[in-house]
Amino acid sequence: MKVNFSIDSDRCTQCGICSQVCLSSIIIQDSVTRTPAIADDSREYCTVCGHCESFCPHGAIRIDSPEVVPFPEMSSIQKIQPDLVKYLITSRRTIRKYQNSPIPKGNLMNILDIVRYAPSGFNLHPVEWMIVMDPALIHNLSSATITWLQSLQGGENSDEYASLLPVISTILAVWESGEDPICYHAPALIITHADKTVHSAGYDAIIALSYLDLIAHVYDLGTCWAGLLQMALSGSPEVYGLLPIPPGHVVHHILIIGKPLYDVHQIPKRPPVKVSFV
Repeated sequence: MKVNFSIDSDRCTQCGICSQVCLSSIIIQDSVTRTPAIADDSREYCTVCGHCESFCPHGAIRIDSPEVVPFPEMSSIQKIQPDLVKYLITSRRTIRKYQNSPIPKGNLMNILDIVRYAPSGFNLHPVEWMIVMDPALIHNLSSATITWLQSLQGGENSDEYASLLPVISTILAVWESGEDPICYHAPALIITHADKTVHSAGYDAIIALSYLDLIAHVYDLGTCWAGLLQMALSGSPEVYGLLPIPPGHVVHHILIIGKPLYDVHQIPKRPPVKVSFV
């Protein structure tokens, strides 16, 4: 990765924090001047995580690469009140009933612009996004998933999906009643996919979608993890073939998203936390 690492000598106090927080341990302080720098033969190991720039208390470091762009709205860190975060998390609900209205693409792009700051192993950020907003395609994905579930009842791959067998008849009955127990008639699906050679991509997808799951709540959008569709995509070539996934990529996890049909009026109970300190 091409990296431009620069130091403002007027601001740098040679405190050494940048060297301490560098993930790749490639920022070295000069033995005489104590000014930090990255040796030319070490620049290829920079992950452009931005820790050196973020943790510098004097704004003396600038790191740039063609592969990264800044967050435009703000650059300074603001204090976040714990109660605000607590309310955001505890008031979030899984949504399975959606309004029949499209989501503005601008809102989805704003959410994803925030989500790109989710943690990623070695700052690789391998996850790519596919947003399905075509109602016909969403219906076809649900219908093909139902067909796949019916095949499981007939014994096809039944051992691999044994945990599903007891509930398939209920799922099929809901579908036959006119409801959609797969995508819930939602206006959009958010699908994560990545190069299949990046073994950490599945974990990164979960982390990124967990961030998205909470951020969507701020935009008055509800979400639901599409577990049945995800299993169908991995188990059925017919379902997988409905999506234009790039060659060499694999689908990881999926969120259903839309405007909730009903408002949440109170926070429900949950089991107490179980914890031990060692």
